Amino acid sequence: MDLAHPRRIGVRLDGSPLTNAVGEQNVQPRLRMPGGAARCGDVNDNDLLNDRRFVMVSSTASAVDPDGPTEFSYRESGGIIWGDYTGDTVVHGRFVGTRDDDRIELTYVHLTKNGDRVGGQSSSRIEALPDGRLNLVEEFQFAGDDTAHVSVCTEIRG
Repeated sequence: MDLAHPRRIGVRLDGSPLTNAVGEQNVQPRLRMPGGAARCGDVNDNDLLNDRRFVMVSSTASAVDPDGPTEFSYRESGGIIWGDYTGDTVVHGRFVGTRDDDRIELTYVHLTKNGDRVGGQSSSRIEALPDGRLNLVEEFQFAGDDTAHVSVCTEIRG
């Protein structure tokens, strides 16, 4: 993987076949919005999640405080993802992982407001919303616990 020279793919908003930077034809966007338009190029963009922020809107692991939900800041380069988060139950957390198309695999660790150190693994699916923002639907497990959890995070702007 060449992090210094990521391959960018051009996109037609009408969803017509694409030609990528190395001349391959009929490259189709995989992340689609309602009406068939591609979002942000497509999921092959090497920095699709870079500088995006998300807030947790639901979780099976804990109640989400609508006035102070956990906020996640994402960075991405060449499919490598990292970032941090803080919010209602979390003092500070960090994550690192990879993205392949519309799938994200992460390892995370955080300090809870109760003083507990918590870590685990997650697998997320990227979904496009009608207004152009992204949703992350995350399946995760805490280390040492076989309970599967699901959370949904929605992109925030501004």
